[in-house]
Amino acid sequence: MDAKADIKFYRERWKAVEEIERSGLGKYNPITRLLISLGVRLDNNVEQMQIILRWAKLKEYYEQDKLNVRQQQNSEAKSSSHSLPK
Repeated sequence: MDAKADIKFYRERWKAVEEIERSGLGKYNPITRLLISLGVRLDNNVEQMQIILRWAKLKEYYEQDKLNVRQQQNSEAKSSSHSLPK
């Protein structure tokens, strides 16, 4: 990408962030923002909130698992690069 395209992308990204903050959605986590943008009503419904929290927990586990796999791969790569050829 050239510099002008990078600047344009950067500005558009921050306009989107500002729009989220102006709309009041900035206080919600990304999953909740997605649900709101899709038209899901978030009343003070305990069941809906439990579902949202469950999805957030699943995402947290997924991200942690990805991190663990990367760390294991890096560790294996380092140990194999230090071993002597037979």
